[in-house]
Amino acid sequence: MITNKVNQYVTLMQSLQNFFEFSEYVSRDEFAGFTSMILSKEQALKALCWVPVIGEEQVQDYEMKARKEGFLRFTFHRNSDSKQQLGKICLPAYYVEPFEKNSAIFGQDLGGEKDLAQHLKKRFKQAGRRLSQGLF
Repeated sequence: MITNKVNQYVTLMQSLQNFFEFSEYVSRDEFAGFTSMILSKEQALKALCWVPVIGEEQVQDYEMKARKEGFLRFTFHRNSDSKQQLGKICLPAYYVEPFEKNSAIFGQDLGGEKDLAQHLKKRFKQAGRRLSQGLF
């Protein structure tokens, strides 16, 4: 039973990955619409995020784009326990759904979460960078 549920979650994540892979661009509203279907069916899932892999030279562009979308004070950040600055590679939770319940992680650079960052980087490398940019 547990294996079936895990496999079901993997399938859901693959469908989300495919959504990004086969779209030229996914807007915040499109992400919200697509993930709302998943979240409504799977009560155990508390959040779905899109985590782009961006270089430090792209940080300002992403922050400006979020501000233009109405998040006027948006900046990428590390969690409150981390004293580190953003790194050369940033892994921010850029699209987060449901937003209201998970707004605290919006913009958080998950690259500052040591275990998660190692896992994401390993998956990205294993995939030969074929994964949708930022989706793991």
